[in-house]
Amino acid sequence: MIKKTSVFAVTVALAILPASARAAGPACARWNTEVTECDVYPNVANCASGGLSFSQRRNWKSKLYVKTFEEACSNWKKYGYPNQAAPYASQLISPTQARCSVDDNGNGLPDDAIQAVLDKEPDVRESCCKREPNGPNKALTIDGSYAKLVNPINPQFATVVYLPPAYGREFSTLTFSHNGTVYVSQIERIRNWNKARFGGPSNANTWYTDLKTGNDPAMIALETASCGGVLNNSANAPWECKPQVHHMIPRVDENGCDCGPNSAENALVISAKLNGEMSNNCNDPKMIAILDKWAPENLAGAGAAMEQSPKLAMNDFQISRARWQESLATHSLAPMCVGL
Repeated sequence: MIKKTSVFAVTVALAILPASARAAGPACARWNTEVTECDVYPNVANCASGGLSFSQRRNWKSKLYVKTFEEACSNWKKYGYPNQAAPYASQLISPTQARCSVDDNGNGLPDDAIQAVLDKEPDVRESCCKREPNGPNKALTIDGSYAKLVNPINPQFATVVYLPPAYGREFSTLTFSHNGTVYVSQIERIRNWNKARFGGPSNANTWYTDLKTGNDPAMIALETASCGGVLNNSANAPWECKPQVHHMIPRVDENGCDCGPNSAENALVISAKLNGEMSNNCNDPKMIAILDKWAPENLAGAGAAMEQSPKLAMNDFQISRARWQESLATHSLAPMCVGL
């Protein structure tokens, strides 16, 4: 018996490339386990029509698309046929197809009564990942993936290094020192640019939401009403009005695929509450409204406009990481696997 469902994916992005270099994005190939929402959460009301919570939906998608055919067959059997005591059997029959079965006779061969052929989908990114951001912070000239702003004693020697995080604190700590060098995070640079664009507020702990850009009432209405358009990072400020940097096109989509760039033109300073509501759900109505404003699907010439923004091209380190990531996506032919 073969069950079919919609396409989703799970993967982890290892390298984020400059926006103009990765507008199309790398393909996100994953094995389709054909596991439905109700297979994973059979006791949840309306499981197939929006009844799952955010965490449940994310967990289901992590079971739906996986990296290896063995894991795909394991999930297919575990969630599709939970009442079958026999283990699963899996066999790669081509680079993009695998045979899975409930091995009820224990011989590990594909002659069982319950079996299916699962496919490896070539690209399961959500459609929003193919958009190109053109947000209000695009004029921030010091930009790039995980940029570290180095501030030595002599400013004339200041440089910007475009490398992945070396110490893992660029996003958990706004500014920190290591071996005498000061590192300024992407978050802090975007927040500072927001402050400079709006000219205030004067309080060091407050910002205006980027949705006030251009005084578009449709955008302003999306923001958390209780914040009044002002974000506050002081200790006693309510959590929902804390300033957070939101990626309009999610860095990783709901399916787990590498999606939007970590760049200024893809960043918005918004309230923590709104950021949490949208998360990385490309189908959220507020997310769609923001995307249609600053990353429309029919944005003609967006790539050319983004090319004019001062950026460094990929350095050798980034190129090697990108190639390494590609190599991880390949799957060599493997022998049959039998497991519980």
